[in-house]
Amino acid sequence: MLEDPFMNNPSPKPEKPQMPHAASWAIAGFVIAVFITLVLAFVNLQEKTIGYWVKPNLAQPPQLLPKATPVPAAIPGEPKPVVDVVKTAPETLLWQSTAEGLAESQVGGKALLYFFTDGSSDLCQKVESDFFADGQIAARINRSFIPMRVTDGIKTKGQNSAEVMNLENKYQVSSFPVIVVQAPGRKTFKKMVSYSDAPSAMTFLNNSVK
Repeated sequence: MLEDPFMNNPSPKPEKPQMPHAASWAIAGFVIAVFITLVLAFVNLQEKTIGYWVKPNLAQPPQLLPKATPVPAAIPGEPKPVVDVVKTAPETLLWQSTAEGLAESQVGGKALLYFFTDGSSDLCQKVESDFFADGQIAARINRSFIPMRVTDGIKTKGQNSAEVMNLENKYQVSSFPVIVVQAPGRKTFKKMVSYSDAPSAMTFLNNSVK
């Protein structure tokens, strides 16, 4: 029996055509372009919906921090505010009589500080020991105020002098302790009735000369 030569030597399968390199690069570039487009579309959507990025308003110039400016010197005759931040050397409070205080205020321009007290109540004594006896507070008061103690004599003497009565009527004092601050040349005054603590009293003094 004759063998068929074509049975032992089958014809080779045709090879698949190879894709040109240029076409491969073109497809890769297209995929990358589509990916970038999708990313940009997502970012744009996020920005419009939830404000993921905030665009600067170019219509307005950027806001710059203000430059530091030196503190102007105090005007003669104007009371100097008490500075809480700067610590001063401890001092003793320089109490003055009302006559001496009024005379010094007209010359130096400091604010008048009246401390109305009955001289014996626990709260009045607390103001003396807790506030006015503090050396740093005393230094600040001496620098910016003229402190004057006005003692009511109803409890101890049963009556007041004409000077004390006039001051209590002028500043509407009916209970104790009371701190009154009046800047020179002003008809109005600031008053703190009673006492809670030293920081609150210091804040009152700072605000009283503004």
